[in-house]
Amino acid sequence: MTDKFIIRGKLMTKKVAVLNTKGGCGKSVISNFILPFYFAKSDENGIINENQNITLIEFEATNKSRESKYTNSIIKYINNNLVDKQETKKLISKFSIDEEACVIIDSGGGRDSLRVIGDFKEANGALEDFVFVLPFKLDDDSFDGAVDIYRRLLKEDDEAKVVFVVNEMKYPYDESGEPYKEFLSDEDVFEALSRAKINTDDILKNENVRLSYIPQMPELLPEALPLMEGCCLDMCFAFFNGESASMQRKKLKEATKKKKVPQEKKEEFYINGMQEIARKGDLYRILHYSKPFYKAIDSLGGNRYPDKEAENEK
Repeated sequence: MTDKFIIRGKLMTKKVAVLNTKGGCGKSVISNFILPFYFAKSDENGIINENQNITLIEFEATNKSRESKYTNSIIKYINNNLVDKQETKKLISKFSIDEEACVIIDSGGGRDSLRVIGDFKEANGALEDFVFVLPFKLDDDSFDGAVDIYRRLLKEDDEAKVVFVVNEMKYPYDESGEPYKEFLSDEDVFEALSRAKINTDDILKNENVRLSYIPQMPELLPEALPLMEGCCLDMCFAFFNGESASMQRKKLKEATKKKKVPQEKKEEFYINGMQEIARKGDLYRILHYSKPFYKAIDSLGGNRYPDKEAENEK
């Protein structure tokens, strides 16, 4: 599958911050495994290479750095524990004024997200350079946390660009793991919000606010993601460059045969490899099904691919 929407012209939205005061709502999953694909440069054939100018900054006071997972990554990773306020502001300012850099900020929950907004304010002009993604789930109180962040943002900048995103939006998958419907409609999303007794009417009156969703992942994928190396671009690199799952399985079989280890170890290597290919395939499909989310970001920062989009939709 080669997605036309990753073939781009001029990218307008280059900086995104993912915030919520509530933990567990999907900030890190979105930052690590959904957003890098949004920023990925590709050639005219949709091939993504290793020459990417994407930086993921994790502002987190308590959790351990993921730096070891990004040793060989396509993207750059920076961990900041929010101890040195001047360093935090300097980091935000640096990437705010760099017009070529694509930046993803993943902020921790609780006071971390609120502190980061304060640092944005003090890094003059940085707020206006970012689109703020506020994820929430339908089955907990994380929407309240997203609203808290939204209100704080408006206090600092009444024209702040915000995407409220329903994370883990339920999808009707068939037995093969494919959804019955490729993309959900606005009506589907509003119906789900209504069932969860979440009202977004007042929020959506703001012309700088969008509402979108990220689909629920297949059953085994969420547990596998923390064990993987790097971001979605690293995990799905073979898929992006034309290798189907069957081609990858064939290469795995050949690699297994060449291993000079006991048969039991060969079988373990093969089983683990097959599972990894399956999970990477799951993530690759999720990236495609997240197209409405990418378009919501685009609508706040300009069209990434004005000429090619018009061409492709003819």
